[in-house]
Amino acid sequence: MSKVNNFFIKSIILLLFCFLLFSNQSYSQSATPVETDFVVLQPLNQSIPVLGRLISLREAKVPATVQGKIDKIFVEVGDKVKKKQVLAVIDLNLYKWLAKKSSAGVEAAKAKLNNAQALTNITKLELSRLEELKDSPYFEIEAAKAALDNARATTNLNRLELTRLESLKSSPAFNVSKVEDLKSKMVALEANEAIAKANLNIALQNEKLLNYKAKYEDMRNKIIALLANEKIAKANLNSALQDEKVAMQNLERAEVKASFDGIIESRNIELGEAVGLGFTLFSLVSDTMFEIEVDVPANRARVLNPYEEIIAETSDNIKFPATIRSIGVRENSSTRTLQVRLSFEASSISRSINVGESITVAIPIGPGVVAATVHKDAILKREGLSLVYILKDGVAQIKPVELGDGIGDRFVIKKGLAKGDEVVIKGNERLRPGQKISSLNNKDDGSKE
Repeated sequence: MSKVNNFFIKSIILLLFCFLLFSNQSYSQSATPVETDFVVLQPLNQSIPVLGRLISLREAKVPATVQGKIDKIFVEVGDKVKKKQVLAVIDLNLYKWLAKKSSAGVEAAKAKLNNAQALTNITKLELSRLEELKDSPYFEIEAAKAALDNARATTNLNRLELTRLESLKSSPAFNVSKVEDLKSKMVALEANEAIAKANLNIALQNEKLLNYKAKYEDMRNKIIALLANEKIAKANLNSALQDEKVAMQNLERAEVKASFDGIIESRNIELGEAVGLGFTLFSLVSDTMFEIEVDVPANRARVLNPYEEIIAETSDNIKFPATIRSIGVRENSSTRTLQVRLSFEASSISRSINVGESITVAIPIGPGVVAATVHKDAILKREGLSLVYILKDGVAQIKPVELGDGIGDRFVIKKGLAKGDEVVIKGNERLRPGQKISSLNNKDDGSKE
């Protein structure tokens, strides 16, 4: 606000000074011939040149992803390399040995797991067999057999006694009572013996059953331990596999490779030098993927649109089309600019191009906008103000103006003049306000019809 007030205060003082001069001037002098031009409206479809630079889309610091001693270096600064090309080798033999060792560890872990699984399976089979015997009716069957044998013996004895008695019925020496007692006692003894044998068999089977149950419980506990060992073996195998994976990755990383096509910009190692993890070995810059980076005045960047095509030009006057890829959102407070990036086809430039090369970009001023413009020769600078003499009613009148952008040989007028105003463009340096003037290129009464 203070800047605008200062502008109007200076304008008022200058106009007052001009009025005093005009009041003392004699009107009897003849008109001074001058050249004039008119304020006109014209479209602002022109552009302003802004200096930018070429940047590489891919620049990388190539680090050491393993530590060790540099065995071999295959490239020098300035060499052109392809993607995955080997640039250097770090302790290759060491990482080969570590990879083989890890593979052997995997095989050993697999063997231990197979052994643990085999032991578990054998024990499971034995446990299954014992589980079938644990509740078997075999023992009850044996007791039933003994009872059956005892019954059969009793029956057979009775049958034999009956036969003998029938054969001795007619004998006089026959002692019926004694023979009957002995036979009865023998039958009872044989029956008791049979029962004792059956009871013995039952006792033996019961003892065997108790042994089976104890063995079954032992097997169950053993299965739990074997399954735990199997899990440990699996975990050891997984650990060995991970170690092998890391070892193989390190073996691959021992060969330092280019991540894209480009040029070796710098080399930071020597043969035999020991490097740590992450140490920068090379700087790699793409020589095929470029963009234009340009800092555009913020008021100009606001009229640009992504994907808009504009013209760019090299320092040796090669023009080529470029497309706006992005417009920055952070304004540089020092330069009042926004960063704009433009993509282009490198093949559209008929020579090799370099990172950092200067490129001039034609930034449109404001397509479709119409504004009043004045010839640059009409502008006079006094006390920090822009002044213009206009021809009106045959005399020179001075006016302060506020200028916009330059368009060729003209300035955009923001304030002070209107379309059709006739301004002095030659001979205005020595004019005084109120001085009679006539236009050399307008021979009538000195004003526009």
